Amino acid sequence: MTHACYLVRDGWRARGFSPRARRPTALATRRAVAMADSAPLLEDAQGDSGGRGPQAKASTLWRQWRVHRKVIGFAAAGVVFTLVTVLVVVAQWHALDAGVPPFCSKGGAAAVFANTGASAGHSLLIFSGNAKHGILVDETKRFLFDKSWWRTVFPSRDGSGIQSEFSDDGRPSPRWKSSAVANDSSMVLFGGHALVADASGQGGGWTIDEDPADAGFANDLWVMHHADVGDACEPSWEYVHFGEGESVPSPRRSHAAARVGHTMFVFGGKVCGADGKDCEELGDLWQLDLVKRKWTRIWEGGDSDKGPNSRHGHSAVSTTFSVAGSESKTYFVIYGGRDGDGYFDDVWAWDVEGSSWDDWTPDYTHSTAEFPSRRDHHHAASVDCYADENPKMVVFGGRGDPTSAKKQHGSSRALDDLWEFDMVSRSWKEMKVKGRHKPSARFLAACTQYDAISSVDTNDDGSQSKTRMMVIFGGDRSVDGGQRTDDLWEFNTWSHEWTQFGQNYAC
Repeated sequence: MTHACYLVRDGWRARGFSPRARRPTALATRRAVAMADSAPLLEDAQGDSGGRGPQAKASTLWRQWRVHRKVIGFAAAGVVFTLVTVLVVVAQWHALDAGVPPFCSKGGAAAVFANTGASAGHSLLIFSGNAKHGILVDETKRFLFDKSWWRTVFPSRDGSGIQSEFSDDGRPSPRWKSSAVANDSSMVLFGGHALVADASGQGGGWTIDEDPADAGFANDLWVMHHADVGDACEPSWEYVHFGEGESVPSPRRSHAAARVGHTMFVFGGKVCGADGKDCEELGDLWQLDLVKRKWTRIWEGGDSDKGPNSRHGHSAVSTTFSVAGSESKTYFVIYGGRDGDGYFDDVWAWDVEGSSWDDWTPDYTHSTAEFPSRRDHHHAASVDCYADENPKMVVFGGRGDPTSAKKQHGSSRALDDLWEFDMVSRSWKEMKVKGRHKPSARFLAACTQYDAISSVDTNDDGSQSKTRMMVIFGGDRSVDGGQRTDDLWEFNTWSHEWTQFGQNYAC
């Protein structure tokens, strides 16, 4: 038996692997890679730790394994000598500089930013999420698309000294099912199911399952300012404080948000009692002026004849377009979700200029066209950047039951279908994916979108051509829980192709 060695916090350890396979066992490989980001012993080949602090120095794992087999033997004078197998281990170092993705989790907050430093392209930032066994992850990860590597970053803390129930010394406490939108070079984070400050412990995560009193429904507002310096990233947290008497949304999780210019819209969500029971579905609509930092409730909810039912787990996108030469209008669009009775499949659009809801739900009963099954915790992106096409809403995956007429939560499963909703004709169409690769079925992945700007192609007006990308990370592959994934995918809404960045680990 030959051994592979890998570096951990307390020195060298050996894990066996099979010479026949000529590579370490899957268990040895998984353990080695999993420990790479938590063992502060080595810096990578370029001396870039990808962040600050001792933990960031372990973003690169160095390993060695290379086995040469030589067979020695001969036969002479009718005597056959025994063949001897000699294993020679050649020490040869290789750098695995792709880094380690976030913990296998679901419900994290994500945003993509255009890099302004030496690095080209875009960066993805992911904050927190819910890992296995209810662990709320306390970390922020950054992915550079042009380099295809992950790094742990350590945002500097808010220095105002103002604390809230869900803050931990100038930073938001770990959470999931919050909402996040990208605003220029910032990520705006609101609410979610979060750890209370005095429940924070030592280490890389805390659980919300052992004692529900340790977590609660938040309505705090945070801004992560993104700043890249070369290949490094130096973000910082800002806590947005609202004084007594100022209007703010009630605490909630599983709500949905989208940005329109310098305004963030937030609709719906869910709130429960301290014991996780006595839950209430929310149906109010709020807008936040991102410049003045002021909340305004613009729809109280409760009137299903004039707006959507209260719900949680829905999606939200924004779009601006004109029809037949009319003036352009801007909409905040929600789709799907669920309440205590079951799933929804309706589409509602808030007319920003007209301050009213428009029901965009197709006539499913009398239509022969195909349409997606009801679902919640799906992933959506707005596609309104192509001049010759109607604006669309792209929807992937989620949780639902396409075979049951009741569409109840008890018989649901993870979905992997991909649909587009035409916002002009108000009709659905299942999308045909080019290529063989696509994400597995999942729900509650961290999801965001961004525009990839072409440096070569231009539009008729001379502006640079852009392509809308939908990005998803992680999620849960089973409604029974415990099947998290940590793979990263990007969907090109123009070519209809999925791209996976790196290979996912077994969670």
